[in-house]
Amino acid sequence: MGVVVSLIVLAAVLVAGRLRHGLRGTLVITLSLALMAGMLPGCVPPIPGQPSASSRDGSPAWTAWSEQDAPNYVRLVGKAHIDAPLSPGQVTYAPLDAQGRAGTVRACITSGLMRAGEGREREAAPDP
Repeated sequence: MGVVVSLIVLAAVLVAGRLRHGLRGTLVITLSLALMAGMLPGCVPPIPGQPSASSRDGSPAWTAWSEQDAPNYVRLVGKAHIDAPLSPGQVTYAPLDAQGRAGTVRACITSGLMRAGEGREREAAPDP
């Protein structure tokens, strides 16, 4: 829907520019809009190996994965910020969004809890 609205606005701007300023004005307006779109975060894909922009909550946004940088699929991108400590085994979920997904999940999992979880069948796990 947003793309359709953007295309309609772009078409209106181009027609107005052509009527007022001829072909040269249309070209200037088109190039200006293209440059502005390139400046918006997310309009240009990240350069591999370079950090991308931060997400809305200030955490690092998605960046390209490299087997050389993270051979075990783990990459540290900064220090953990723990607002309030949780007790072992405690799990908290953020309120659900419009699509029924939790925004943030926080948990305190100890090595003992991990060993206990490995020893039981998956069907025996509780459904949160």
